[in-house]
Amino acid sequence: MALSLKFWGLKFTQAILVKLFPIPASPPPNHSHRLITTTRMVQLAVKYCQPWANCLKKSLVLWSLLRAQGIDGQLRIGVRQDAQKFEAHAWVEWQDLILGDRQDVRERFAMFDRPIDISSL
Repeated sequence: MALSLKFWGLKFTQAILVKLFPIPASPPPNHSHRLITTTRMVQLAVKYCQPWANCLKKSLVLWSLLRAQGIDGQLRIGVRQDAQKFEAHAWVEWQDLILGDRQDVRERFAMFDRPIDISSL
């Protein structure tokens, strides 16, 4: 993920992931268990992959692993600015449930009105 983002950028990386992991017409059975397990696996991997794992890489990995299991999550990006610095943050949502991040992330970051549009990728 890190190399793809570095050399080809977000749009290309996400386009490849969409082609690799198309979403089936019907959701998989027991998707709640899959959501929890996959989110925990990514969080554990991030814990041991510092400093490589930033929020965008982590979110893309989680988003793509969910897609591979037939779960259509949404990659979200938000921004904030205080007196000292400008910050951006990425996270994954599924049916308005925030996965792998603090549940107040929407209050801490002003998110874009829509998730990243993958239909045009």
